[in-house]
Amino acid sequence: MGETAIHLIHYSGENFNQLPTKGLHHPLRAGASPGFFKGEKMQPQITVITVSGQSYKLAPVPMERMPSNSATDWIKFQGRHIAGTNLSETEQNKVQSFMRMHSTEALTDGSRNYTLAGGMLAACFPKLDQ
Repeated sequence: MGETAIHLIHYSGENFNQLPTKGLHHPLRAGASPGFFKGEKMQPQITVITVSGQSYKLAPVPMERMPSNSATDWIKFQGRHIAGTNLSETEQNKVQSFMRMHSTEALTDGSRNYTLAGGMLAACFPKLDQ
């Protein structure tokens, strides 16, 4: 019987090497989330690295409307800038592209919400109607 291989493609379109499946352990025994194998989607993430070298893994926050379309909404949405989160122009472009791809202006690390403002991360409050 021929060897089976898994071919992974990152959501950005980047190809990864093929992995042989021969000898792989059952994923549930390795502690993987059972939901993933029932067809649940993985949450897209982006890794953002600040000029000072700090790394943030962020996921998009679903939003009903874009606060940048209204000055009133933006004032409610954006909080304080976060010290030490200056981003290079390349990182800023990467973040903006990721947010456009996911139709959002808010990102989260799972405990806090962020947006891009003035070349750095700022706290934000994505639920504008509350």
